[in-house]
Amino acid sequence: MSNSVQERKVECRWLGLLDYQEGLGVQAEVFHQVNTGFSDIVLGMICKPVITLGRSTKLASVQIGSAARSLSVPIVQTDRGGQITFHDPSQLVIYPVLNLRKRAFGVREWVKLILQSTERVLKQMGADVWVDYEKMGVFCREGKIASLGIRISHGISTHGLAIQVSPPPEWSHHLNLCSMGSFTDGGVRLVGIDELIPSKENMSANTNLMAKHSLACADVVTNLDHSVASLNRKKSIFEIWIRDFGDRQAL
Repeated sequence: MSNSVQERKVECRWLGLLDYQEGLGVQAEVFHQVNTGFSDIVLGMICKPVITLGRSTKLASVQIGSAARSLSVPIVQTDRGGQITFHDPSQLVIYPVLNLRKRAFGVREWVKLILQSTERVLKQMGADVWVDYEKMGVFCREGKIASLGIRISHGISTHGLAIQVSPPPEWSHHLNLCSMGSFTDGGVRLVGIDELIPSKENMSANTNLMAKHSLACADVVTNLDHSVASLNRKKSIFEIWIRDFGDRQAL
């Protein structure tokens, strides 16, 4: 294998269901590894409920609504770009920790690659979607289905993508989300894959697709406090995304 191919090698790592800050801790460890010359790693995870703030957003400016307050949803300040977003088990979160300098990727090209892979995978699953680069996401007629927020440091990209798989929680409707506004104030609605494709058709149409693209992603964290079927479904979508991205970019 040539050095150029070796340098482009990427690993995938499935973290399962975990606290968001635990995921940030894993990402920090992986960033250090990549920064010292190890292979790039793409992390896949499902986060317990959390509200996250971009580096320019101040906690005092956040209106979270009574539902989120009653559930004591934690708020975490991050170093990514963007403003307010949220994660919870209705989403698949993908954090590619890649050395862009080694791959000679500019930031715009990198954003385009991530969003185009997401668009292709969702179309393969039967969703009618398109990319909006200005709003950093993938959209359908009904609303927004995937959001992107990244940070570049020392030429290495961290943070990444959230794909809405099932409908978002009610408490998220009151958040003034990045580039969307709050749904309760007439902003753009977040839409889950399962809302676009009826469940039986979704699972039937995608069984072969998921089997075809299955990967041996390392299970780093195993949790049983969420349905096994839901966890496995998101892991399968993660594997499809990794395969598409890798095939397109020869990772």
